[in-house]
Amino acid sequence: MRAVDLLAVLQSFLPPGGRIHEISVFPSDFGEEQMRLEATVGPTGIWAREERRQQQEAEEEAAEEEAAEEEEDEEEGEAGAEEVNENLRRYELDRLRYYFAVVRCDSVGTADALYAAGGRF
Repeated sequence: MRAVDLLAVLQSFLPPGGRIHEISVFPSDFGEEQMRLEATVGPTGIWAREERRQQQEAEEEAAEEEAAEEEEDEEEGEAGAEEVNENLRRYELDRLRYYFAVVRCDSVGTADALYAAGGRF
């Protein structure tokens, strides 16, 4: 989320006469560390289980009969895709902690109103 996105959302919660002067977005210490790690090894934890599961499936397929394999592969493929989607969702939620924003308002009252509205978005 960029500063302009935050501005669009926060403006809908402004009290009458309130103004936002500036929004700045900064990387957190955690975010900087994670971005450095991802730059070298890529995102972690999304596909690791899926790769292990695929390797196990390949070994099992060699031992099972062809007809039974097709039915099981469909069921396991769906379960594996759900796991990858859940891991990806968790990763994207964790990425929200990579940054924080500072909002400069015209008054303490405006800032309080935005802070109180924070539970709604």
